[in-house]
Amino acid sequence: MASTAHQSAAEYTEHHDDAATLDRKVTQLAEWIRQSRFMLAFTGAGISTACGIPDFRSGMATCLPTGAGAWTLRAEEQKAGRRIEQPGVRKVGTLQAIPSHGHMALVELQRSGILRFLVTQNTDGLHRRSGFPTQALAELHGNTNLERCSVCRAEYLRDFRTRTARGVLEHDTGRACGKCGGMLRDTIINFSEWLPEEEIRKGFRAAELADLCLVLGSSLRVTPAANIPEIVGKKEKGKLVVVNLQSTPLDGLAALRINGTIDDVMQLLMSKLELQIPPFVLKRRVQISQWITSPMPTPTPRLQQQPQRVERSTRSTVAAASAPASAPSGPQFVMQVSGVEADGTPASLFREVRLGEQARSDTEPHRFTLRLPLTVEGAAPKLPASVSLVLIPFGNYREPPVTLTVPVQPASVQTWLLEYDPRSTGRWIRQELAATITGAEANHALEKLAGLPDPRCATQASGKLGGRNSSPQRTAAAPEERTVSERR
Repeated sequence: MASTAHQSAAEYTEHHDDAATLDRKVTQLAEWIRQSRFMLAFTGAGISTACGIPDFRSGMATCLPTGAGAWTLRAEEQKAGRRIEQPGVRKVGTLQAIPSHGHMALVELQRSGILRFLVTQNTDGLHRRSGFPTQALAELHGNTNLERCSVCRAEYLRDFRTRTARGVLEHDTGRACGKCGGMLRDTIINFSEWLPEEEIRKGFRAAELADLCLVLGSSLRVTPAANIPEIVGKKEKGKLVVVNLQSTPLDGLAALRINGTIDDVMQLLMSKLELQIPPFVLKRRVQISQWITSPMPTPTPRLQQQPQRVERSTRSTVAAASAPASAPSGPQFVMQVSGVEADGTPASLFREVRLGEQARSDTEPHRFTLRLPLTVEGAAPKLPASVSLVLIPFGNYREPPVTLTVPVQPASVQTWLLEYDPRSTGRWIRQELAATITGAEANHALEKLAGLPDPRCATQASGKLGGRNSSPQRTAAAPEERTVSERR
């Protein structure tokens, strides 16, 4: 919002440490990290400027290649009464942005057991995309790619922006929950709205445990999020380290203030910690479920895509040859293709799936049904040894289609791992059948694919949090006041 832009030249001023000072400060930070028992990281929009996403409050004369912050630019355009061009500015959409060295350094710090928890104010979803585990992450202001059921709270991650509402305080996406049929809503939190209770509780709990908080690219002006690093800074033995180009309201509490870009600081820090920053690789998990249904009393097409709950697309395409009207219907072989995150969250990864040359699906779930020939009672139906599936991604990183030769195994759930390198090769570098479950475990998983509401999904409280009109509570046990506002 333009009204939240900085109001003075001093607030816009960017500070830069010289090389010797930067080295000395990062050496001190590395020493504190080695001594820390619980390290917390807190990120703002500044960590994503290296990815091509503008922040909010950088000035018109910023050194950043992404140009002026979004709110700064909007405020200046309102003053001028016209659109302001920024020659040479490099901007990338959040769906096309590649996680930065800063993002990937945090992944490695967590993987190495050094970083215990990460709180972010960002909605670009780059921390999740980078591979940072969700159990150690709190996205306080939501995720543009994540939507949540208003009834059972189930979450769905998409390879497209989930927000469709026009009103600032409207959040219905028009899609329905696959578990209970409830209305799905985007997870974006705007000013004056209540933060998600679970996320804010996790963030404040981490602050209570932390003895070191590393702030990366946040103005620390938006509360209650900014109260999390403040808790660490006010501890007798707590250390708050702020990495930012502009000054922040919490600089007086900081044990160390580093004036530099996030990528420069994190690359130097990882060198001093003798850790490698891993390259970003887009990782996809695909579940392919297979089962055979009982013979049906009515004829069905020989091969068809079963349109189910519509997600992004409203179209369905069926390539099928109808069976003769007088022919009895035999058993059916069903194959369903679904995306899934490492933590089990359903994910929309493909705009279309094709089964050989016979059928294609552009609705979710991607489900295909093959009518099997009738057999002598007790005889096993005849099935091909394998089928060819073509998965067509949404292509945010220009990923080409993936062709998988899938072994046919009724009553099974296969998990395939796909990896794509968007930087150096622009190719899929891994296509591997990682696991296959059968038997009782597979039957339990296949039962969930029937599309029936889960009886446990009763309507729950919204988990909304009350408005903030005074000083925030400092404990995770009492988050009564958690609306988004700005610190001045």
